[in-house]
Amino acid sequence: MNPDEVKTTKRVTREVYNPYSEQNRTMHYEVSFIPSKSYGFFEYYDDLSGGEYIHAEGGLWFEDRKCVDYDGVYQLDDIVIELCQDMGLDMSEIE
Repeated sequence: MNPDEVKTTKRVTREVYNPYSEQNRTMHYEVSFIPSKSYGFFEYYDDLSGGEYIHAEGGLWFEDRKCVDYDGVYQLDDIVIELCQDMGLDMSEIE
């Protein structure tokens, strides 16, 4: 891999309440950022079904480390935003 394309990745597993099933689900989240491309991506899925029941992924576009656009979901999950902020990315235009 080209050293200019090194990506930073954050992963977390959390118990999240699912209002449809009215129970907690274990969810896996992953967010990656490639500074040289000002691009990132995310994925999250539920543990119980391995992503068959709940799964989402998409792209994140940045200008000067500020997220200006995303795709893949209607609204970014709060935990995806939190992981981006943990990596020092500005999510103020998306929140």
